[in-house]
Amino acid sequence: MTGLRRFLVALAACSFVAGCASAPISVSSRFAGAGEASPQQASVSRTAADFEDVARARGWIREAGSMETAMSWMGRLAGQSGDDDASAGRAPVARYLEANETTLDAPGFAAHFLTDMTLAWELAGAVDNAAAELIAQGGGVSRSALSRSIGDVETVTARARDTLALFDAVLAEMPVPGDDELASQLVSERDLFAVRTDSLRERVDELVDLRRSNASGDSLS
Repeated sequence: MTGLRRFLVALAACSFVAGCASAPISVSSRFAGAGEASPQQASVSRTAADFEDVARARGWIREAGSMETAMSWMGRLAGQSGDDDASAGRAPVARYLEANETTLDAPGFAAHFLTDMTLAWELAGAVDNAAAELIAQGGGVSRSALSRSIGDVETVTARARDTLALFDAVLAEMPVPGDDELASQLVSERDLFAVRTDSLRERVDELVDLRRSNASGDSLS
């Protein structure tokens, strides 16, 4: 990309960010002003936002600023492959260690990491359970609100997959704990989180089927 073209892309991105500054994008903002949401839909939105917030704060997923996101988007529109964005970001394990101010061989790291995997499982489980309640309730009060709930669960599913990839990378790089029971717990918690991630994907499919069924039967307004 020429220097002029990069300048134009940056200028367009700045304009894009400025236009969106008053309305930051987040999982929790999906229900802003959505008074038609049922309690079950509100629960999906709230638990999804909880996962997102904790995942970013604890370094499970990448924290991308609005300018970085806009530049990446505009770069793709201008024909960039996106490889530059990937190389500019920190490796997931390094990002996780920095966010938690620790190292793989730090005393107590294995126990800290186990706590994170358990927390991820619990947060993903809350979204999974909320989605199951929404399905049992029939999908809520409107197709538009149901679509937002589908988007929330899809987002968490993607975040959970990224988090699982991080956990696998950490397990591959960290020293094997001398405590056999702790080592076994790490593998067990990882597997439980993997099962929960698969369950979230299934919930998305069930919600999509429910929306399709409701659309056919006009059971939602």
